[in-house]
Amino acid sequence: MERVHIDFATINGKILFLIVDAFSKWVEVDIVPSTSSKSAISSLESFFTTFGIAQTVVSDNGTAFTSSEFKEFAENVGFCHKTRAPFHPATNGQVERFVATVKNSLKRLPGTDLQQKLNEALFVIRRAPHTTTGISPAKRFLGRELNSPLNLSAVAKAKSKPTPISRPPVSFSEGERVAARNYSRHQGKKWLIGKIVSKDGEVNYTVSVNDSLHRFHVDQLRKIDQNISPTGIVPIFFPAKRSESPEPPQDPGESPVPQREPREPPKSPPPVVRRSKPPVVRKSKPSVIRKSSRSRRQPNRLNL
Repeated sequence: MERVHIDFATINGKILFLIVDAFSKWVEVDIVPSTSSKSAISSLESFFTTFGIAQTVVSDNGTAFTSSEFKEFAENVGFCHKTRAPFHPATNGQVERFVATVKNSLKRLPGTDLQQKLNEALFVIRRAPHTTTGISPAKRFLGRELNSPLNLSAVAKAKSKPTPISRPPVSFSEGERVAARNYSRHQGKKWLIGKIVSKDGEVNYTVSVNDSLHRFHVDQLRKIDQNISPTGIVPIFFPAKRSESPEPPQDPGESPVPQREPREPPKSPPPVVRRSKPPVVRKSKPSVIRKSSRSRRQPNRLNL
């Protein structure tokens, strides 16, 4: 939320505090006891708690907004507080326009309960498309439209219509023997043979298994002649081995065709064994102590 406009308004002896979002034109109205800084701060805290803290708050030069208490509140929360120039109400025109709109709406609504009339007026204002943005404040502020009684009645009618359920490709008739999925741990069989007793809806069946009735989903039933054997074991089929084809009979007048003997694989040459040479041991020469050939001079000492 970037910028909001705030102001006080009075109607029928009651004081209202208005908060208007400059971007979405969303309006909040609270009934406050007085036009003090404490009332403004309480309403702003409730608004910020619900929708987040605004970056900038614009107001007029009223004492409630220029007091040290409100200045300290702005510094603690972290928003920038701006006031309009004196005798220039257009600076805070966002909220000034909504003050007139809310007052006109409250005067037209019947009843004496101000809070109830205020709720009805705000509901209409937030759902109505704004002349500047072209969309409703609720759609721009919340990203969705507010539900109305007319919308809810349409949704209820749509839900009352039965939704078409895609029928399963497999169906069973009463008295048909089927294989039912077994989830019991103490029985080793994965499938048990039963008989369809009745059909309970689109996808549920009542099956008699071991002289007891159970309800199964169509996904838990199989036809016995499909892929489940009566023993409860899924048959596994292995591909047949290719049998050696017999030799075709030969005509006695024909000479037998000589068969080639299988060739022996070529023999690989024997591996060559390379003899490794013995390691050469180098004899180290005896080290000779060398003496320096530098001439040495006796030190000159003082004859004291």
